[in-house]
Amino acid sequence: MRAAACLALLLSACSLRPPGPEQTLRRWLERVNQGQISKAWRMTSPAYREQCDLPCFHRLVQRNHEELHRALGALRAGAVRSELRLELSLPPETVVLVQRPGQPWLLAGDPLDFYPQNTPAAALRSFVRAIEARRYAVALRFVPQRLREQISEQTLRQRWEGPYKDELRSQLEAVKRHLSEPFLIEGHQARLPVGEQREARLVLEQGRWCVLQLQ
Repeated sequence: MRAAACLALLLSACSLRPPGPEQTLRRWLERVNQGQISKAWRMTSPAYREQCDLPCFHRLVQRNHEELHRALGALRAGAVRSELRLELSLPPETVVLVQRPGQPWLLAGDPLDFYPQNTPAAALRSFVRAIEARRYAVALRFVPQRLREQISEQTLRQRWEGPYKDELRSQLEAVKRHLSEPFLIEGHQARLPVGEQREARLVLEQGRWCVLQLQ
């Protein structure tokens, strides 16, 4: 009796455990492909449902029906990889882990790249973090080559901690408020509007984005 009771409790606990990411995606794709649009829509996040109501979602499903059907087929065939993003309060700001069915979680990308420069958004976020942490040697990496002869670790420190620090910190805060917005990228140049006809500008040099100006 005790063994049966323990087994019942174990099965009950398993049934209460929420489905994992693969099971959730499979259930969502199955509902979409079976025409259970309202049920599939309710499986999306509240933020998404605010942006796209049920009629909007229905139109998108009809428009992408063939792609959704292929995605379900790929998932059933085992062509799937789970991804987990961990947000940290210190660099690296985001750590991505990936997992294939039956395999352990593995770190994706370069887990030792605390200040990435591979995209304009990553570079600007990294520069902001370096300045806020007073890591001026790191911040120096984001200075374009054309300005390297004029700027050193010491000049950066003097600039950000000297008489103009309040003004510069104000610029930094303005940039931070817009970091989640899209960048305007034209070739080797990138711009991020930060309000009042001001913008942060970045330039691509040897595969790395550098900060040309904050505003």
